[in-house]
Order: sequence, then structure tokens, then C-alpha cells
Amino acid sequence: MPEMTPFEMYVTEFELRLKLIGAMGQWNKDMAAAEKDWADARLTDTKTATIQLINKELAIALKALKQEEFKIKKKITLIEEKLKKTSIFITAKKPTLPASFDLAWSSFDFFLGESEPSLVQKVMKLPVTDDHRSKTNFVGILTTKPQPSDAPADIKHFGTMKAWMQKNYYFFTPASPVHDLVLESMQVVRDSREKVIETLETKLSTVSNYSYKKIDELGKFLGLPSAAVKTPVTPNS
Repeated sequence: MPEMTPFEMYVTEFELRLKLIGAMGQWNKDMAAAEKDWADARLTDTKTATIQLINKELAIALKALKQEEFKIKKKITLIEEKLKKTSIFITAKKPTLPASFDLAWSSFDFFLGESEPSLVQKVMKLPVTDDHRSKTNFVGILTTKPQPSDAPADIKHFGTMKAWMQKNYYFFTPASPVHDLVLESMQVVRDSREKVIETLETKLSTVSNYSYKKIDELGKFLGLPSAAVKTPVTPNS
């Protein structure tokens, strides 16, 4: 099986988030079942009302999780669409149309935007040298513009190099220093996503044993609304 590209790892990340939401739904159901067993065994006059409240709180939690599940599935579809447009950064195959060039960089920026601000800064600050600035790195997209020249000497980092290429509709040639620089920027993303995926996999392997406190912390970690975790009703929760 071929190794995932850095941006493909976002699909894996959100698929794991989807699985965690499913696991949280099962946790809510199991907790509700345990609460109803407790109420059935311990309560008399308030049993019916307590079980009704348990079912109500469970329905609220499951509805919230369903809404989050829908959002993540929609996000995965968007990610898969963006992925198709970023393959040229791996192959360095020149876009044939300016619109394709714009969409590719827009998709690149989309994936950066999904990362932590510190990672974006790290990517944008990757150093640029004279080898990167040489015109031999570049190929023009627009037939109406002259062939590429050397990049300005004041371009010191990937962020400004990227902006300069986008402004002038210059792409990079295969196996050139700039191609290597783009691949390096994507490797920074890979390193970050690998850590996130590892964390999500660890949580998924242990979520069935979580206490209410831990499941509530998981919901916050995933950025879910508080309603996604069923409110405890009985003392055994």
C-alpha cells in the first residue's frame, strides 16, 4: 500500500474523529442503560420519571453527536475534493490553465489553514537560498508573460517565495530546489498530522473505559458541544 501524502493524512485524521464520535455515542447509550438499571433496581416512586429523564438526556446527546457526524462527513468530502487539486505539488506537473494553478494553491492553503498556527508559521518561515531563487526553478503558466526571471534577492522564506510565484503565475520544475522546498513544507504538515493521528488512535483504543470526566474531556478535545455528552442522572454515573 503506497504511503499517504501529507494532505491525505487529513482524511485519516477526520475519519478517526468520526470513529470517536461513534464511540462517544455508544458510551452515552451504555451509560444510559446502566443508569436505567440502577433506577429500576433502587427507585420506586420516582423510577418512571427518572427513566424518562435518562431517555431525554440520551436523545439530546445523540442528536448533538449526529449533527457533528454530519459536519465531519461533509468536511471529509471537501478534503477529498481539495486533495485532487494538490497532487501537482508532489509530481511537479505544470498546470495547463491559470485557473488550475489558482485552485491548486488555494487547496494548499486550505490544508495549511487546517493546521495549528505555529505549524503555519514554521512552514512560511522555511528558508530560501540563492539556489531557490534561480530562474531555473520556474516555468511560466501565462503565455502572455515573459519567461521567468530569478526571484528577488529579498525573498528569504517560503511564504514570500510562494506569494511571488502565485502573483507571477510561476510554477516549479520537477526535482528543482523549489520543488524540494514545497515537499519540505508538506513534510512539516505530515509530522504534525502524524502526532495528531497517534493521539486520536490512542483515545479510540481506550474510550470504551472512560469515566464521565474523561468522556467530557474527550468531547472538549474534539471541539464538540457540551450537549454531546449525556448529562448524568443517577448517582452511579
